[in-house]
Amino acid sequence: MAVHYLVAHGRSRLAGLVWVDHSPRFYRTPDWPYALFGDLMPRQFDETIRGLWHDRGAAARDLLGVMFQTPEDWMYPEVMKTPTEVAAAMLAAVAATDLRPLLPAIDLPTLFVNGRHSVVPCEVGEWLADNVPQARRVVLEAGHGPFWDDSTGFNEALRSFVASLEDPTAA
Repeated sequence: MAVHYLVAHGRSRLAGLVWVDHSPRFYRTPDWPYALFGDLMPRQFDETIRGLWHDRGAAARDLLGVMFQTPEDWMYPEVMKTPTEVAAAMLAAVAATDLRPLLPAIDLPTLFVNGRHSVVPCEVGEWLADNVPQARRVVLEAGHGPFWDDSTGFNEALRSFVASLEDPTAA
């Protein structure tokens, strides 16, 4: 994750950060009302991880359906290239991590891109933009993969953001 890189290495080699439809916290807690799907709890996500081990093919198809509004046939064999143990460990690690304490380390221009129809509630992007000093936010008519579901809108937002890094008056 880019935030971990930023904390570990500083911003000396970075001009900006693009954060694409990711929540700093997956689960609902008393201090975080923006759980994935609106109400995700650890027990539910454990079912997803077990599904990866029990029936990797079905779980992979389900996850693709969650990530993209219209998954393409070629995506399934690509996802299946990741070994099950790696996919399960990676997904579990990301879900268990609370990135909110690391957000103060983001001391560079940041673009938050959210899909309006994503499993990540739109309020997450708003919260992030409000809690990261040099942030701006774009919401696209997309799911969890806005770069795929609305590639034109995503690329326009990215180009505009990069241009603003090169010329701060372009923002």
